[in-house]
Amino acid sequence: MIGSVIRDKNGSWIFGYNQFVGICSILNAELWTILEGLGIVLDRGFDSMIILSDSLETVQAIQDGFAQVSNFTLVRRIQHSPAKVAH
Repeated sequence: MIGSVIRDKNGSWIFGYNQFVGICSILNAELWTILEGLGIVLDRGFDSMIILSDSLETVQAIQDGFAQVSNFTLVRRIQHSPAKVAH
């Protein structure tokens, strides 16, 4: 299960979501959460977002483009998202 809360620039709640993604590693769950959040935010008309994560491995994978073979596609999809992302 993945999920997140989306807030505006003042920290006020906009919406939350959750989704079942099956059994996967913690890193994959973190990456899926970010990717799904990007999609939802774009679908709702936003064009930029700031991602907060407590997973150093996830942040490094996205910033450096490095990931294990099993999650390389997730990292690339996040990096090539049309949303402007501040890590």
